[in-house]
Amino acid sequence: MKKLYFISAFFLAIIFSGCNEKETDPVKPLTQFIYALNRQDIVSAKKLATNDRQSMLDIISMGLKEQKAPKEGNMFDSSRILLGRPNINEDNATIKVTDKISNESIDFLLKKEKGEWKVAFDLATLMKIGMSKMKERNDRNAKILDETINGINKVGIDSLRNGLDQSMKQLDSVRKVIHKMEHQ
Repeated sequence: MKKLYFISAFFLAIIFSGCNEKETDPVKPLTQFIYALNRQDIVSAKKLATNDRQSMLDIISMGLKEQKAPKEGNMFDSSRILLGRPNINEDNATIKVTDKISNESIDFLLKKEKGEWKVAFDLATLMKIGMSKMKERNDRNAKILDETINGINKVGIDSLRNGLDQSMKQLDSVRKVIHKMEHQ
């Protein structure tokens, strides 16, 4: 009877440790996400990404539909990437993914949603990654883009939208005057 309790306790420990590992290891979902993108399996990639990823993966999906055959040197080819150790900070984690061929690396962000790690693949996260890479390369456009984004943030998106609306009305007014002058 003691053996039965011991065996039951052993299997329960294995089951619960497996459940706990799922919650604490962000490497597995990132690996599965990369594998899904390599196979061009957008449906599976969406399941492994955060809820706000919809538009980016839809754009990738449209691009893949236009592409007649997979290109060689796919950046999501698991044989050419190296995953670093996760840096976990509560419900966020970053994992450095390095391309073995170019030696370029990107820090992927993962977030916990409902207790599961998901890859952050939304536009804002990808823009931050792009800005980081531009700054890393000391690209002069990075400074211009950064200043533009900071300016937009200072002014506020609503003020910017109102300014653009007013500018469009003035431009429309100028077009009408030009059109009138051409037909006189």
